[in-house]
Amino acid sequence: MAFASIAAMRGNPSTTPPATETLLGYYAASDGGGGEFYWDSTSQETDNGGTIIKQANLVTGRWKRIITDTINVRWFGAKGDDSTDDTAAIAACADFCRVTDVNPATQVRKNMYFPEGMYYTDTINITGIYNVSGANMNTRLRGKPGKDILYWKSQTEEDFVEALDIQITNFQLKLDRSTDVRSANGRTRIGLGGERVGNAAICLPGQVGGTARNTGHYFDNLSIQRLGNDVDGYGDCGIFYAGPAYRINFGSIVEIRGLDYGIVVGTSELVAGMKPLQVSPPGTGSTTVLNCANTGLIFANGEQVALIFDPADGAVTGLTPRTRYFIVNATTTSVSLAATSGGTAISFSTSNPQLFLVPAGANCIEYACDEWAAEHLITALSRRVGLSVPNLAQSVFNTFGCQSYKVAVRVMAFPSAIRYEPRSVEFSEMYTEGPLNSAVVNQEYALIEGTQIRVANGPKCQNGGNGRNNFITINTNYSDFGLIEVDDGNSVTINGDGNTIRAGVQSKENFINDLGVNNSILFIKSFNGLDAPRDITYLAKYSVNKPLGGYWPDHVLQGTPEIPFQSENVLFHLAVNQLFYNNPALTYKTDAALDVNAYVSTSTPVQLAIRNPLGSVSNTFSINRFFPKSRWILYAKVKSPDTTKSVTIAFQRLDVAGSFGASRVVTNVGTSWQTISLVVDHSGAPDGMTGQIYVTPASGGLDLAYFVVVPAAMQSIRTGSFTASGNGTASTFTIPHGIAGLAAAPSYFQVNAASADAKGISYVTADASGIIVHYDTAPANGTSLVFTWSARV
Repeated sequence: MAFASIAAMRGNPSTTPPATETLLGYYAASDGGGGEFYWDSTSQETDNGGTIIKQANLVTGRWKRIITDTINVRWFGAKGDDSTDDTAAIAACADFCRVTDVNPATQVRKNMYFPEGMYYTDTINITGIYNVSGANMNTRLRGKPGKDILYWKSQTEEDFVEALDIQITNFQLKLDRSTDVRSANGRTRIGLGGERVGNAAICLPGQVGGTARNTGHYFDNLSIQRLGNDVDGYGDCGIFYAGPAYRINFGSIVEIRGLDYGIVVGTSELVAGMKPLQVSPPGTGSTTVLNCANTGLIFANGEQVALIFDPADGAVTGLTPRTRYFIVNATTTSVSLAATSGGTAISFSTSNPQLFLVPAGANCIEYACDEWAAEHLITALSRRVGLSVPNLAQSVFNTFGCQSYKVAVRVMAFPSAIRYEPRSVEFSEMYTEGPLNSAVVNQEYALIEGTQIRVANGPKCQNGGNGRNNFITINTNYSDFGLIEVDDGNSVTINGDGNTIRAGVQSKENFINDLGVNNSILFIKSFNGLDAPRDITYLAKYSVNKPLGGYWPDHVLQGTPEIPFQSENVLFHLAVNQLFYNNPALTYKTDAALDVNAYVSTSTPVQLAIRNPLGSVSNTFSINRFFPKSRWILYAKVKSPDTTKSVTIAFQRLDVAGSFGASRVVTNVGTSWQTISLVVDHSGAPDGMTGQIYVTPASGGLDLAYFVVVPAAMQSIRTGSFTASGNGTASTFTIPHGIAGLAAAPSYFQVNAASADAKGISYVTADASGIIVHYDTAPANGTSLVFTWSARV
């Protein structure tokens, strides 16, 4: 005999059940709820609807399912037909799978398994269930409006057990975001980038100190999608962590599509030591007061906090997000912020309605998101933010892709109990397409902070070239970005130091604002298909209102005897794009014989100066950014438009007059293009020195194509052979070294005798034009003096 259903098993009239029996299905045969059972004649356990079944006519004795592998939700009556509410059945299965033993060494973990189907359900409490899996990507969980789908309790909630080494795999999770639950039942879920989170497809606790270890989470073969109305701003989120996420692994494919937020790591009202307090100013205009919405969380004077807000929702002037401040002037309903304990309250103004204070510094937990790994992580069509993770460290992402309507990625620093910051993070691919919303203007699309960050490709801010002035912020030190790409009207701001950045731009009007020092910036300019890929060091941001561009000269990029190879340390400044705007009466011309497609010409003897092409307020070059703190050479490509004349080539210091300037007068500049040069020594120059480079004709006009700045250390050693004849009286012989632009001797020079007659050299000196070989006794008449020599600037 076999039972056709659970109901038939419960209704079995026999008073002496057989030792084992087959169940054909939960409701009917072959519905997935069947299995093998044995009869435990002494059991009085509670009927759980799936693995323990009470026969109605017997008080003692239970049917018990024979379990050899995973725990199937259909054993408990889940149908997965997209119309039945499977909440109760899934909850019964979860209760059976749940581990209540808090000791990992003695835990017996079970795998909660969902066969293919669409399961309509309320929030599934997965606390204590360490493996939740579907059959494949055709296993779908459809959540109820405004509800989380998979939820693990926080440490402050009853029946919490630590979330150590859990796996969630093989699902489509369909999150219904048609109800705004961001403030429901006292909920306050925020990301530390200011993200305001409502319901989440997966909500997990972070590692928030103490003995609980909420670490080691593995996700694979997941697709998370939105359901419900198309109104943005309800805060629906793919994966939300309440607390720092430690040891997180995304496998071969994890895709989150169409939600407000993809992955957000932050805090909530349930996180001890990190409870957020919502605040707001008392009115419009400048103020020092923040009124508190939830008065049960008032901070005390002297406590350290950080102000959290989303720049995409509005600005705050006078206060900086995620910066450590001190509470002052605390009352039962309001607080103020100061830079130091007991200091003066800071005045601010804001247009942002969503402001939060969270504990920071000594008042905070240690917040570190360490050891993330991702093979293929996609947050597609995110309505607000694709990925927001504070203090990410020791992590590797193979592919991270994000199409976002507002913000793609925030990898940011937060001042926790121990000052962590993002560090040692690597992205092979950070493909951030957008912003897709055409109404998004003047907004930060990507934020990358930290030290030793490496992004082989990305981030990108590309929205079709429609000039919305969005931007990428790079607040990193000693980091490497293989290719940052922006298109027309977008930009990149670099605030850190010692970075290597390669930038791709589709127009030379795009600019990079480099506010750090010792950053090496190379530009890739092959996007229009008109010329081959080249690396150039600085963007030609023209400061005169002329639409002329100009392709980069191959000889500058490839190297010639006149001008060395273009590299990370060589700066190229095109005259038509970067000539100082105060130059009068400039004419823009072309010359087929010239190695750029345009040049500037003046008919009067004026100073043709090049200044900072990156748009700084001072509009001047600064040391260690536009010229090195060492010896360097300035080259200029010039010609006379009329008659042969003298031309002055110079560097002029502008912050303090009269020191560290350099100039040289080059005579006989004719009507054909030639390269003139000047050696400048700034090895002893002060940090912060600024200046400009220029050429000036002695009379009449001048044509100028470009300047090139080359560190002297990059000049190759000049070598050669020189032959002279002895005459019995001359004891000195001069070897021309051919190094242009010198005002004194080369920094290095050497001569060796290459013939028997040349031996017996006493000593060697040098000047700006040559190397002088000295003999104590003049070589005999008719002797052949052969020398080999070398010299360097």
